[in-house]
Amino acid sequence: MPSPRAKFASEYVGDQVIKARKSKGWTQADLAARLVELGDAKWRQTKVAKIEKGAMVRIPLDDVLALAAALDVQVPHLLAPDGAEIAIAPKLERNPEDFRAWLRGLKPLSPGAERIYFAGPLVPDSEWRVTRYSGVRAPATWPNPSEQEADDA
Repeated sequence: MPSPRAKFASEYVGDQVIKARKSKGWTQADLAARLVELGDAKWRQTKVAKIEKGAMVRIPLDDVLALAAALDVQVPHLLAPDGAEIAIAPKLERNPEDFRAWLRGLKPLSPGAERIYFAGPLVPDSEWRVTRYSGVRAPATWPNPSEQEADDA
């Protein structure tokens, strides 16, 4: 089991949905209606309420993605609030910054895993290029080498 200070990412979703929903001035019914507008007819106010109360032990990935889309928020922020340790597996925890960087594809969880993480068999060649930093493959949009060269000058 995770340490007492860490929770699994799915356990944070409800509180994060509440924050994002309220920042938009929406009710639970408004959020459910937006999800239905996006084409998922199974959403109801009661389902939103269950997620927000933490009554759903495991939230399907498709539901997390739909919530993020409906609320116009980044998935990593639904899963990892600031100041909270995230349990990725029972014996693997990370702080929220490292967890979100991992989800965004910016950083592996384990030191020394850069080669497989950035250029492994699941990463299409069309999405990656070699950077001048360490020979590690990185996303084509992170960072722009011409901007970095200007900064280094």
